[in-house]
Amino acid sequence: MRYHKHLFESASEALISIFYEDRYADKVIETFFRKNRKWGKRDRQFFAEMVYDCVRWWRLYWFLLDEEDKASDVFFLLAVSLFNRNMEKPDFDEYKGISWERLATRKTRAQNPAIEESIPDWLQDYGSQQLGEAWPETISGLNQVNKIVLRTNTLITDRGKLLDALDKESFCVRALPESPQGVMLNQRGNVFGSKAFKEGWFEVQDGSSQKVAYCLDPKPGETVVDACAGAGGKTLHIGSLMENKGRIIALDLYEWKLDQLKLRARRNQ
Repeated sequence: MRYHKHLFESASEALISIFYEDRYADKVIETFFRKNRKWGKRDRQFFAEMVYDCVRWWRLYWFLLDEEDKASDVFFLLAVSLFNRNMEKPDFDEYKGISWERLATRKTRAQNPAIEESIPDWLQDYGSQQLGEAWPETISGLNQVNKIVLRTNTLITDRGKLLDALDKESFCVRALPESPQGVMLNQRGNVFGSKAFKEGWFEVQDGSSQKVAYCLDPKPGETVVDACAGAGGKTLHIGSLMENKGRIIALDLYEWKLDQLKLRARRNQ
């Protein structure tokens, strides 16, 4: 397989932004897609999969690399991602000292569930205490790659029209049964580049996250306080259920997250 080094360099920058600047992974990837509009479909897919894979297995990969977690070495971590996914090693000069055999040996020495599942020790201890024998299967399931789920912006359209629009743009989608506004992508694709996204017809939001606003059951004209709004996925969902009538006070510790919320809110109107 022929690798393009610029994708690895961009992936390194993305991971530094995510882990050392506390940015959301999906927003960082979206930013790189916008900055690199000439990337083909395969380039975008390879870049996104590599970034998300490193995010998911961050602790395990640093263990396999046998290095400290530091921004200057993130480029080397990408090689571990390829190893763990049974892919070929690039012939980059930087990777000449990395041995697939050595990484395989390190992997057999993990012998620590927290490292093997790439989670903090406190989470391993807490999960074991709370769930007992059910914990190993639970955390293993949480480490599986999720499907991309969208939430229809009912202020602009309905789910049926969104499904039709995405289908016309060659996205393989279906309605999500457990959410009246949910749409699932059966195959990954750059939905951020779709006409439907640019026109504010949907937001990317996990199905379980969508359930929160339904449980709250907000009504038009009410005042709702979202005390941990982040970038506003649930905030915007609450607004749509309120039909844009009422008041929502969105709060968060990080100003940059609320800046993202403002951008998303403008596109959702």
